Amino acid sequence: MNLIQFYKEHIKEDEYYYSFYNDLITNYEAVKKDFESCFGPLNDEMEYEIFDDEEAIDYFKKLIQPECDYNKNNNKYHLVSYYLYKNGYTIEEFPRILQRPEKNLVDFAYSTIRGRLIEMGLQRPNGDVPYAQRKLLISKLHFKKNTTLPINLNEEINKMFQKISTRSNEFFKMKKDEQLQEIANLIENMLLKDGKFLEPDYTKISFDYIDNETIKKYRKQIQCFRHAKEQALEEREAFTDNQKDFLIHFGIVIITTIYNLLYTNNH
Repeated sequence: MNLIQFYKEHIKEDEYYYSFYNDLITNYEAVKKDFESCFGPLNDEMEYEIFDDEEAIDYFKKLIQPECDYNKNNNKYHLVSYYLYKNGYTIEEFPRILQRPEKNLVDFAYSTIRGRLIEMGLQRPNGDVPYAQRKLLISKLHFKKNTTLPINLNEEINKMFQKISTRSNEFFKMKKDEQLQEIANLIENMLLKDGKFLEPDYTKISFDYIDNETIKKYRKQIQCFRHAKEQALEEREAFTDNQKDFLIHFGIVIITTIYNLLYTNNH
């Protein structure tokens, strides 16, 4: 797997990682073209090749080692982080880092890791943190693969979830039951205007897969996640994890469709 090719094939403009596109693709390809016009083919493909997920994890750990040239390897750090993120990985010790990595490798590999070790009381009396402690922490990082791939949310939709959340929580940080609760809340928030539910023409972008009846049926099915009464709790228990995953992903499709119809000119 070529990490550059993987990024080009999967990246979407509404993803956080798209902010690195110029450095990862545009500038890289311009520099490579200039080099090859003077010196011939640049054989750097092997620097971006990985065999499997295990090798990607090893590559990530190598890039954050104390002896690594952080400035030189900034792009590789973002590319391998994107690969791991898209394949459903999180790091237990730093659960947010693969979803929204630092813009500069040094900020994570030096500042964040060093700060964690200081919190653990592992610095020297003069405040220095030994290389050995940083290397030990890196070697023990736990990479966990989710059973379901991460949900890509439009940044504006993510902000809408935060706005309606009583805890101002980001969607990806919520547990499944809370995600379904906030999906139900957001659909209502988007459609309920002046006491009446809007009925946009879903067929403009969703063909006949989503219509007003689909929305009503879906809202009714997940209504139990909005209430704490005994009957609602019993209804929640009847859902399997796989069914919840389906409802969450389908809910995001519904919300994205409503967002595109009511909040943008993309339809």
